[in-house]
Amino acid sequence: MHSINSANHAKTLEKIKKFYIFLFAFIFVVSQLFLNVYAINYFEDRLIKQRLEQNQQMVEMAFDAFKNAALGSHDYETIVPLLKEMTSKKYLNSESFICAIDSSGYIIAHPDSNRIGLYRGDEQIATASGWRRFVGEAYLVEGIWENRDFATVEIVSTLYDEETQITLAAHQNKSLVAEKLLGIRLYFISFSVLILGALFGVGWLLTRNVVGKCLAQIEQYEHKLQAFNTELEQRVEERTEQLARTNATLKQQIKERKQIEEALRAVTEGTAGVTGGDFFRSLVQHLATTLQARLVFVTECTDASKTRLRTLAFVEGGKFKENIEYDVAETACEKVIEGRVSFYPENLEKLFPKEKGFESYVGVPLRDSSGQLVGHLAVLDDKPMGEKTYYTSILEIFAARAGAELERKRTEEALQESEERFRSGFEHASIGMAMTAGDGHFISVNNSFCSMLGYSEAELLAKNFQEITFLDDLEKSVDNFQKVRRGEIDSFQTEKRYLHKHGHLIWAITSASAVHDLEGKPWYLFAQIQDITERKQAEAALKKAHDELELRVQERTAELSEANELLASKNEELETFAYSVSHDLRAPLRSIDGFSQALLEDCTDRLNECGKDYLNRVRTASQRMGHLIDDMLYLSRVSRREMTREEVDLSSMAETIAEKLQQEQPERQVAFEIEPEVKVCGDAHLLRIALENLLENAWKYTSKHPRAKIEFGVADHDGTKTYFVRDDGAGFDAKFVGKLFGPFQRLHRSNDFEGNGIGLATVQRIIHRHGGRVWTESAVEKGATFYFTLS
Repeated sequence: MHSINSANHAKTLEKIKKFYIFLFAFIFVVSQLFLNVYAINYFEDRLIKQRLEQNQQMVEMAFDAFKNAALGSHDYETIVPLLKEMTSKKYLNSESFICAIDSSGYIIAHPDSNRIGLYRGDEQIATASGWRRFVGEAYLVEGIWENRDFATVEIVSTLYDEETQITLAAHQNKSLVAEKLLGIRLYFISFSVLILGALFGVGWLLTRNVVGKCLAQIEQYEHKLQAFNTELEQRVEERTEQLARTNATLKQQIKERKQIEEALRAVTEGTAGVTGGDFFRSLVQHLATTLQARLVFVTECTDASKTRLRTLAFVEGGKFKENIEYDVAETACEKVIEGRVSFYPENLEKLFPKEKGFESYVGVPLRDSSGQLVGHLAVLDDKPMGEKTYYTSILEIFAARAGAELERKRTEEALQESEERFRSGFEHASIGMAMTAGDGHFISVNNSFCSMLGYSEAELLAKNFQEITFLDDLEKSVDNFQKVRRGEIDSFQTEKRYLHKHGHLIWAITSASAVHDLEGKPWYLFAQIQDITERKQAEAALKKAHDELELRVQERTAELSEANELLASKNEELETFAYSVSHDLRAPLRSIDGFSQALLEDCTDRLNECGKDYLNRVRTASQRMGHLIDDMLYLSRVSRREMTREEVDLSSMAETIAEKLQQEQPERQVAFEIEPEVKVCGDAHLLRIALENLLENAWKYTSKHPRAKIEFGVADHDGTKTYFVRDDGAGFDAKFVGKLFGPFQRLHRSNDFEGNGIGLATVQRIIHRHGGRVWTESAVEKGATFYFTLS
């Protein structure tokens, strides 16, 4: 091992020597180049400095000549010739020359056309275009200037106009300087050789020291490498152990997967080909055997809140048990019914005391095709359970099948229940029912239909509907039947007559609808037949009675018409008489009142107090009699006045009346609430009288209250638009309402409320003349409401 290390050290040392030889050779070449370039630049600067003053003067002269000729000019045709001229002249007999550079650094005028477009900053060649190109190419200096190298020495002045900055520069012919530098270069090459020898000596000494240090570092690196190798071997061993553990885990998972597959195969084979209750029993039995579990059961929810379950199949200890119903509260099933998989591998009894004697539990929910929870599948055992995935994977697969089977079971039960209800309803219906085939023959009939027509069930099943239909109704019945068969209509209802077995007619309402097959075609007709024979007979009797009554009504109408005409004539005579009597009574009353007043005024000194009182009573009675006569005449005029119908704004009319009442007694605090835009069709004059009487009546009977409210509006009463005037005044006892609208009838004393009792009678006559009616609702000290309608 040591010899190998020594050989490696020798090889390393040889490589280092070669490296340093190459390094010193490289340093020599670089130093020579550096010294030559430095010397050339140094002496070029010295030579050029001597020409600097001359170039400065030359450029200033060229600038002054250019400025005098082109100052203020923006015409390139003027500038271009001037630039050409400057680049072709020699100033002060110098070997230098003038060139022009624009503001971006491009050469735009030069004796050598190859220099046009050269970028002064980094010596990159650019393409000249436009007027710059024309300036440079229009003049080409021949001779010594062609194909020479030039260098800028200094920018001496700048000319500005509005658009372009032009720099004029003096250039020196570099070839003249190069000839003077040849000797200097030879000198510095010799000097570089001496320096190189010295560097080689120093380099050899440095090499020995560096190699020693390198060998020491190499040994140090070898120790570190050995330590790294040891650490790497340890890591490889650890990784190998980790891979071994991973392989063991994979083998275990593969083993578990095989167990799951075997369990699935066993349960699948055991439940294949069975449905309904047999499926559930087979499922729990094979799951118990495969999982080696003590108890397995499958349930369904029995209530909408899903708090109670009923087992569909229940096996414990290898034996089937009676199905039970139980509450899920405080059991391991509670979380499953919430829609989650529940797994308790151990300590089940501690968590759920109700699960006595069991150590572990796993349950999965059952769902129907719409995703609704319908039950659950559960396994309980008296020993701890292993990996969760093993149990849940198996149960979830069969939970899907169990959910579908439970949904099918419920659908079948619902269908059977529906069929049973239909059969029971069909057989025991109080009306006739029948099912008819496409050729019209009866498929099924119920007892009511048989009783209706007097046939037995067998007799009707041997017939078709055409045979028992009355001839006059046959065409319509067959037409409706064919329309249903062709799919033009789905159902129909008709009144028809059937032929009873004993020959008489049976009236019936037949309602028929099509029952379709799976392809949507009419399969058979289902008909309901309601016997209306008695109704038809009653209708015939009623029509006969109606005709007789109509005749009697016509006779009675004629009698009433004659009576009305006679009554109208009598009323007119009575009104005329009343008017005449009222008019004739006025003169005596005026005489009584006048003479009584004369006695009081002329004979007052001869009358004692008793006589004066008697005369005042006579006057009061005669004046009251006069008012009564006036009211009778007023009522008579209201009844006789011809009506003129027009649109009447009752709201505006009520506001006017309310304003007048408030002006007459401004000290009263009465609030009027009048509904706006209440318009009717009627006689404006009469309606004003009626509304004025109602509002004045409300005003009068609220006078005893310090604050009052009177309303006018419209409401709906039994579908009829009804108008009302309401107050919160004295009101009256409802038992006296029958006397309210009679002439001269009063329910309050005149000392309490003045009046003659003619106002409401007037209102009633006006409303009756408009084809309406008037009524009131009231209670003592709770106000009154007067309602009226208009036709």
